[in-house]
Amino acid sequence: ELLLKYMLGFYEHAKKSDEDLRAYAVEGACIITSSPLAYLAFMNADESELTMYAWSTSAMAECAMVEKPIIYKTEKTGLWGEAVRQRRPVITNDYAAPNPAKKGYPGGHPRIIRHMNVPVIDEGRVVLVAGVANKVSDYTENDANELLLLMQGLWNLQKGKRLEEERRAEEEKYRMVVENSSDAIYIYRGDQLLFANRRVLELTGFSQDELMARNIWDSVHPDDRARLAEARDRRTAGEDIPHSFSARVVTRNGEVRACEFTVTLITYQDQPSLLGIIRDVTEKQQLEAERQAAFEQIASAEEALRKQYDA
Repeated sequence: ELLLKYMLGFYEHAKKSDEDLRAYAVEGACIITSSPLAYLAFMNADESELTMYAWSTSAMAECAMVEKPIIYKTEKTGLWGEAVRQRRPVITNDYAAPNPAKKGYPGGHPRIIRHMNVPVIDEGRVVLVAGVANKVSDYTENDANELLLLMQGLWNLQKGKRLEEERRAEEEKYRMVVENSSDAIYIYRGDQLLFANRRVLELTGFSQDELMARNIWDSVHPDDRARLAEARDRRTAGEDIPHSFSARVVTRNGEVRACEFTVTLITYQDQPSLLGIIRDVTEKQQLEAERQAAFEQIASAEEALRKQYDA
């Protein structure tokens, strides 16, 4: 019952800091194993170092060491490092008995009578070690299993939080890229706009709320709608069709802009959707037209001079 209480309590503490979660886990380790002393250490990636992150308050009260080490080299750890080396729970109910794995502990360290620690292994790597000490009776395999379950719960929660933080950071990175793109980027499904970046608003002249409330085709020139709607349907159906299309966008003030559309089928909010990129080529086409007109004028002038010379 106590184990279940603390396991469920992890989710009540999910939004708290990692420090609070670790303190809660150490408290739980003491309670479920009836131990006055407990500690929690995390491994680095190559399992060469253990970093002690939490002690039970009673352990700290009993510890009179002038300096309390935080990082321990695995190879230099004594009996408490056996859980890492053996990759299984290690129970020592007579800590005073001779043991080749023991390396002693520094002056001022709490006196250990009984000791048990367990390793949490994730994807073949020891990720953390939790230990308890000085239960009034012998530690049992059941104690080890319960401590291991508790610490696996802690690790799963912290791992989930870390993955969520990484996901949010990745989303923020892509959001910054999308929002600062010189192209208009949008996501839609059917006739409904689902997302539009800043450039879409600048191109069309509409606000975000206005665009979300409009039919997406209202911003496309009437003569181009049927062609683009057909391409949308074929792309949604998974047909292999050209990704790029030329079409005109009608802005809020009625201006017509020449654009190139690129459309890709994606999954958005767990449903098939289309990712569209619009590049405004109005100025480019105008410059091209002006350049072509200039070439034609030059050619016409050359032709006139040639005729005049021939005459």
